[in-house]
Amino acid sequence: DADARLGLGRLAQSEGETGLALHFLGSAVARDDGHTEAAMEFARVLFAAGRVGEAIGVLRRLIVHRPSPPVLFFLGELLLASGDFAAGLSEFEWRRGGAPALPSPAELAGRTVVLVAEGDAGVLMRLLRFVPMLKAAGATGIRVAGADELAPLLAWVDGLDGVGEPGEGDLVLPIMSVPALLGLSTDDLPVSRPYLTVDPVAVTNAARAFAHLDGFRVGFALDGISAADAAALTTISGAAFVALDAGAAARFHTAWPLAADQVGLERIAAALPNLDVVVALASSPIVALAGAMGRPTFVIGPDRDDWLWLERDGRSPWFPTTRLFRRQAGEERGAPLLRLTAALASFVAGDRAIPYRGDPAPAD
Repeated sequence: DADARLGLGRLAQSEGETGLALHFLGSAVARDDGHTEAAMEFARVLFAAGRVGEAIGVLRRLIVHRPSPPVLFFLGELLLASGDFAAGLSEFEWRRGGAPALPSPAELAGRTVVLVAEGDAGVLMRLLRFVPMLKAAGATGIRVAGADELAPLLAWVDGLDGVGEPGEGDLVLPIMSVPALLGLSTDDLPVSRPYLTVDPVAVTNAARAFAHLDGFRVGFALDGISAADAAALTTISGAAFVALDAGAAARFHTAWPLAADQVGLERIAAALPNLDVVVALASSPIVALAGAMGRPTFVIGPDRDDWLWLERDGRSPWFPTTRLFRRQAGEERGAPLLRLTAALASFVAGDRAIPYRGDPAPAD
């Protein structure tokens, strides 16, 4: 019977009937509180609905009956998304399938560390903010493995000694394990200054390429946005537009293309100091790149909040210069873009506090 209710819950969720999905999934778990698949699906739907605390409760009850690495890892993700780093970081270590085992910060002293990249380039860019902390704990050298294609860019990260291979280090760490090793909290996420700079010669060359662009310069990293949404953004007067990825180049016909095809992040990084603001989808690694450089950025999304965003009132502790435009409860699908367009128009018109201002409280 629990299996049947699980199937009905999944069907309802696929049809966009979240309330009905929660009913069936909740009843499946009530009938069999050790049903791992039903409990995991119930927690996922609760999380997607913004009911993180309830999702955490579902997983905690499941762990009493059926503890397993996937369940513990998912619990860690949800705890981190709720801002509970103290409890979440240790559980998050189960993502590697085995019992968590990390060295102590004291073991960093005098050792060379190789950080193994995890996730996409955006995840890597976020977590490289912790490199100076590893150096402060005594690490004598720090390199990144698994990101050779980013070597020209990583050469400019504060405290990083370039790329390498796991065998070149005294200590090898998955980069997502650094917050757990250092015992960090959400208060440790903001940085007081950019931790990624760019070759000044490359920045100057980009400035020459942009010299013909008059007005407030807006960079678009919007690969995947619809043509209609693209048209709405380009109605803002007083702005000059630059396409930072191939998708933006294809849809924003009035934007100056940085390149017709995808370009390396190092070239985009050289362009960013010559732009006044970046507008990007949350899925683009350019968001994290701009954040690491301290550049004002407007972000469409993310669809789902998690520990790599921790969005509160349109702000993220990861990137103080970034403003997030997520779909709020009761909003139509296109509402975030409308709010972003209005904020961008105000920014272009002279309201320089826009990227640093949180969303107003919703009306009662």
